[in-house]
Order: sequence, then structure tokens, then C-alpha cells
Amino acid sequence: MAKEVSSLKRAYCPHCRTENELDRIFIVSPDAEVCYCPNCLREYKPKDVIDNYNYFIATKIARAERLLFRDTKFYEAYCAFADILDFDSSISKARFGRILALIYMSKLRKSNFAHASLLLESEADQYFRKLKDQTPYVKFLTRASAALDEYEKRLHKKITIRDRFYNEDCVALYYQRLFEIIEMKKLILEELQKSWAKTSDERTEHIIRNIEESINILNVKFNDVCVNTEGVRYKVAKIVSPQQILIVALEERLNPISHYMKYKLDENEKRGKLLNDKVYPDNVHFITLVKVGLPLFIIFYVVAILGLLAGLISKSNKYDLVFFIVAGCSLLAGIVWMVMFIFWKTQLSKRRHLID
Repeated sequence: MAKEVSSLKRAYCPHCRTENELDRIFIVSPDAEVCYCPNCLREYKPKDVIDNYNYFIATKIARAERLLFRDTKFYEAYCAFADILDFDSSISKARFGRILALIYMSKLRKSNFAHASLLLESEADQYFRKLKDQTPYVKFLTRASAALDEYEKRLHKKITIRDRFYNEDCVALYYQRLFEIIEMKKLILEELQKSWAKTSDERTEHIIRNIEESINILNVKFNDVCVNTEGVRYKVAKIVSPQQILIVALEERLNPISHYMKYKLDENEKRGKLLNDKVYPDNVHFITLVKVGLPLFIIFYVVAILGLLAGLISKSNKYDLVFFIVAGCSLLAGIVWMVMFIFWKTQLSKRRHLID
């Protein structure tokens, strides 16, 4: 009986009249001559509906990965990966993507690193360590580590000027995020070591050394002194909890810096411009330009052709020049817009993050 159950496959009926895709999924035996959809009772060859299901899932994975890596719509990507798991909880790509999307949903004032760590720890025990091929898992862990590195670099740049933090709030935030990143990196390192113990893969061993080194660097930063623009020096005094890192100001101060744009974290603070909450970059503006670009490109060329035709068939010399000027300007605008459109498409095809 166990053998029969293990040989069963998921199938997808494209003809069911339903908006709920889950209703289209049913289980078939690939060895059967024919099978029937339990909802619409249509007859199929098992291979056809199994292929339909595989294509259906592959399309959903491609869309979710496009949302994450190209469109950089992190919340939508998270939902798309979670949606895939509603159909098949065994798809590790969807689980990897969901955790990555959760990491990238982190903002300046609120991060998701602790939640991502909990999800990784839970799913590593239930799914990831049981994978026969550990290569995709190692690749995912490497990407997750790189995403954390990217956040730290962008965060530091965002809340400092000339390597000085704008205020005490920025210093406290930086130490808090460093702690969260270090803790998640330790979990990633532990998972990589468990994977390496199974495979003894040289590439995994090299990745382990790199992450160990990055953790050491982050630990140095966490135990180092941070200075704000007024010259006040801070260090970590006590780790009360993962959510509460206490900092203390040191007596010795450095000279303050002046003549810079002042920024703030707290919107209730009077002095300074409020810091934008976005840390990770996105492609949203390029996507908008590409969507608008193609219709405008067509409009410019249609106007150019109409202007040229009007100039050629016009019997009034008075308006000939006007038609030709309109056609020429539209043609030029179309060429410029085409160049810009190609540039925007190229930018969309590039990775916007350090994970690749």
C-alpha cells in the first residue's frame, strides 16, 4: 500500500469552471490508462494532467521569482511563494523564496530578520535538512547571508554622514540591527555546517569560511564604538534581550562636525529631515516607465507617420511645413523614447541586489 501511495501524482484540470485553482488539483496514478477529474468528470490521460500540473506550478514559481528578483515587489513575492505552498507544501523553492522575500521586506525602522530566523529554523528541521540534493539549500543560505550583508551596508550609509551617525537614535538602531543580523548569520552558518557534514562539498566549505569571516567582522563592529555628529561616542552596555540592546555614552568626546544635512528617525523630533524607511532598492520606477514607455513609443511613431502622410497629400502649401515639422519632431521623440525604453528594459533585466 505504501508503494501505491508514494507513486501517486498531482494533476491539474484546465477545464473546471472555478475561480479557486485548488479545485482543479486532484491525485492520479501515472500508471493508470485513464483518469477523471473529480469535479467536472472529464476524462484524461494521466500524463497530460500531470504535465499540466507541473507547468502550472512552474509558471507560479517563475512569476514569484520575477516579483522577487526583477520587479522587487517583496510583499507580493512573499504572498506568491506562500500561495505555491498552498498547492504543494513540498516545493522547497517556494519555501526558500518566502524566507528571502521576508528578509527583503525589512525596512529601516522595522526588520523581519527575527521572523525570518524563526521560519528558517522551523523549516530547516522539517524540510531543508531532509533534501537529498543540498545544493539548492546551500545556494539559498548563501543568498540569505548576502541579503543581510547588503542591508547592513545600506543601513550604515543611510544613517551616517562622514562615518558619523546622525543622532543617538541612529546609533541605537544600528547596534540593534547588527545584533539581529549576527544572530541570523549564526543560524545560517549552523545550517551550512550541517549540510557540509553530509556532502563534504568544497564549495560549501569555502562559503562557510566566508560567512565565519563576515560574522567576525560584524562582531567587531558590534563591540566597537560609534560616534554621532556631535562627537558623542557610544558603545553597547548590555544585551537585555534580542529586542533590547542598551547603549551608553562615553565620557571622552570627539570634535563635532558641521555643515551637513540633518536627518532624524523620529517624526516627532523637531530638528532634521525624516529618514526614508526604504533600505533595499527596488525596480518599481523602472517597471512603471516600461509600462508607459511602449504605448507612448507607438503613439509617437503613429503621429510621425500621420504627419508625414498629411504633408505629402496636403494641397495647401500653407500647412505642408507644419505637418512635416510635427512628423519630424514625433519621429525624433520616438527615437529618443525607444532608446530610453531599451535602457529601462536593460535595467529591469539586471539584478538590483548583491545576492547574485
